[in-house]
Amino acid sequence: MEKSEDKNWERFVDKAMKEATLESPAADFTDKVMLSIESRQAQQTTVAYQPLISRTTWIVIATITFGLLGWTVVTGTSFELSWIPALNDYFSISTAWEGIKFPSLNYTSLYSLGAFALFVCVQLFVMKRRFDHRFKLH
Repeated sequence: MEKSEDKNWERFVDKAMKEATLESPAADFTDKVMLSIESRQAQQTTVAYQPLISRTTWIVIATITFGLLGWTVVTGTSFELSWIPALNDYFSISTAWEGIKFPSLNYTSLYSLGAFALFVCVQLFVMKRRFDHRFKLH
């Protein structure tokens, strides 16, 4: 019984194969496939720059920093650094500094400038590592 079912099945498959025609792709099939592959490769290799700290955040940080600097210059608060006279003795160029008046800054302004400089350095370091890793430069 199994042999007769197998023969019937084989005849059915043979008949279906004879009736089926060989399909051929369109004339520009290869061109379309290659264009699709090229466009996908172009999309994958495009790298969009995205900073860790956004432009808006940098504007806010700069506004706060310069606002604090302006406030300290206007209010006239000052401090004295003990290592500046030592520099004058070491370099002996005290006459070069006589005509220059430096703004006086309080500790809050110095800390804000230091923090700003630190954040800039950290972002430069992190972005360099990020791009090195992305472009496999390490």
